[in-house]
Amino acid sequence: MYGEYSSLMVNKMETPLIIDKNDPKWNLLSKVLRIFDSRIVKLVMSRSGLKPLKQAGIYTKIVLISMYFSLDISYVVQELNSSLTFKVIN
Repeated sequence: MYGEYSSLMVNKMETPLIIDKNDPKWNLLSKVLRIFDSRIVKLVMSRSGLKPLKQAGIYTKIVLISMYFSLDISYVVQELNSSLTFKVIN
């Protein structure tokens, strides 16, 4: 019964990440991401053994974006690499 469906490949269509400063979802996310630039968060990350801090902060932001929009991490990285308008991460 289930064996016939195992050979099917499902292509998932991802929505493009477009920053709209008037969108409340992006406003909330940008506020959350700015928290990771604070000195206190960097201190906690350093004490937890996350090094280098700059890369750990970027990776954390990428994971948060993918979780927030329910997207694959690889797709978020691909979108960030293809778009120069993303200044939210750095």
